[in-house]
Amino acid sequence: MPRITLLALLTCSLLACGGDDTTAVDAGPDDATAVDASPDSAAVPDAPIDAAPTPATFTYVASSLHVPGTTGEATTLGLDVDRIAGDANGGIDNQLGALLGALESFAPGLDFNAANAAAVDRGEILLLARLGATDPIGAGPATLVFDVGANPMPTACASPSDAVCRRHFAGDGSFTLAAGVTPGTPLAGDLVGGTFFGNGGTHVLPMTFGAGGPVVQLPVVLGTSEAGASADGLATGKLAGAIRQTDIEAIVHPALYATFTALIARDCPAPRTPPTCGCVSGSTGASMLSLLDIEMPRDCQVSLFEVSATFNSLLTADIDVNADGTNDAVSFGFGYTAVGATIRP
Repeated sequence: MPRITLLALLTCSLLACGGDDTTAVDAGPDDATAVDASPDSAAVPDAPIDAAPTPATFTYVASSLHVPGTTGEATTLGLDVDRIAGDANGGIDNQLGALLGALESFAPGLDFNAANAAAVDRGEILLLARLGATDPIGAGPATLVFDVGANPMPTACASPSDAVCRRHFAGDGSFTLAAGVTPGTPLAGDLVGGTFFGNGGTHVLPMTFGAGGPVVQLPVVLGTSEAGASADGLATGKLAGAIRQTDIEAIVHPALYATFTALIARDCPAPRTPPTCGCVSGSTGASMLSLLDIEMPRDCQVSLFEVSATFNSLLTADIDVNADGTNDAVSFGFGYTAVGATIRP
């Protein structure tokens, strides 16, 4: 797919082409002065009013992350991060998700979702969640906090040759909070019909951009989430927020650069000479070179500068974090599920 086709696709994607009465009732008799027929009996006391539900914290670990694989999925998995009604895509904010989806359409060999799924399975990505609600979980105010986890017990994989792993998702896994990672702050919201809706928190998102690649830690602000909640899990969840442009350039661009250069090295062996650069025809490496080798004359190489320049032209900030009238962050949303877990000190 020519580079101009990706530009057109991204432009279209990122610009949105296309009553019970709850009053406590006294259980005693209507006449508070009623007495037993026996002359020695005392007045019948009122029965106690039912106690209010008990506050509790329910803890979980994310057992799946679903990164948008198409621009359509970016809309499905996005949420309204900036709380501005009627903006692009009917209020759904997911610029980074739309870009990742468009990249996979441009170069099908890219599979960000599979890379993250593998990292989750092997315990390389551990995203913990704490739901503050009533016990039993019922309608009313609630909070949800996300943190990066570490040290799963049991370990994710039985051995280095374990191809399935996921041993820490049986519902009895325990974890510690990752050292040196800023703790999350609560998303405040409500439970309605068994589903949590909340926003306003901050968290750090562990994520990878390539199979076997490093897991980066992305600081997220204006956190927003929607998830079905029960005592033993969170289902059909979405987690979204805004990543500051400075963090996109400092964290995301280098991670993408590492992924792309590895693919180019695999599919375009040296010596590389224009115009084909020695690439296997139709390969992912060939597609990425056609998109990213933008300095003239072409040298069949990709630099971090070229990656940053390309993605700064394709991915524009859409969220105003500090309300100064200038967009300074990029929205991102994805799907997740979580199972019950314990957080150790």
